[in-house]
Amino acid sequence: MTRDQAEELHRHLLDAAAAMRRAEAAMSGIEGDDRRALARPLAEVSFSITWDLLHTIYWRYPELAPPSTEVAAVDSE
Repeated sequence: MTRDQAEELHRHLLDAAAAMRRAEAAMSGIEGDDRRALARPLAEVSFSITWDLLHTIYWRYPELAPPSTEVAAVDSE
């Protein structure tokens, strides 16, 4: 995969992740069996987009990853 291909795929996956978040929000008004039937597949797709697909791109092109939110700590005497 070239850098250009990774950037295009990255944009589409971010769009897909945002769409999944909107679908999850829309699902909040659904109850009972319908919600149970939809919840697992929706969670699996969201997980796959984030942890499988995006992280594969970030492994190959770390500069495309979002900035870390981890606070750096200095440990010195």
